[in-house]
Amino acid sequence: MRRLAGLASVDADNCYDWIAYPMASMIFQALGVPQPSVEYMLSTIQRMHFYLRTGYGDSEEFAGGAKVEEDNPVMMQGMSQGNGAAPAAWLATSIIPMIRAHRRKRHGTHFTAPISGKSCHLASGLFVNDTDLFHLNMLQLETVEEAHAHLQEAVLNWGKLLAATGGALKPEKCSFYLLSFRR
Repeated sequence: MRRLAGLASVDADNCYDWIAYPMASMIFQALGVPQPSVEYMLSTIQRMHFYLRTGYGDSEEFAGGAKVEEDNPVMMQGMSQGNGAAPAAWLATSIIPMIRAHRRKRHGTHFTAPISGKSCHLASGLFVNDTDLFHLNMLQLETVEEAHAHLQEAVLNWGKLLAATGGALKPEKCSFYLLSFRR
């Protein structure tokens, strides 16, 4: 049908290390994880001491180890590298709420099979912290400027969703492509 299309490849910066605990706690509990289990995992990570290990030995100074009290703000966020729960935590905090919110804004590609009439909405493709955002409007003809504006809107929306979960886009690893045809 020679419709204009767009693809934005966007990369989240330090996805495991930037998961915000308040958002993670709410999402884990919404998925059925008991509140004490969530609290134990997150408070354990907050209390950990992180040393730098090199070929010359371990550092004497450490990062982390915040004392968690009601009057002390949370200092440490993220799941930390090497945590076996980090991939599942990123999946739960990114794919479930972010993709749903992105789809609710009607971003993505809407396909309709010409024979069966069945339709499909594809919002994005993700592999860990690398995301491909799609734009293709099969329902109306768009100008290059309109397609670009819709794709830009999708990227901005994704960036806001990342920020809501504690993350951020890594601009130097982001790019986009527009596909246009001559008639």
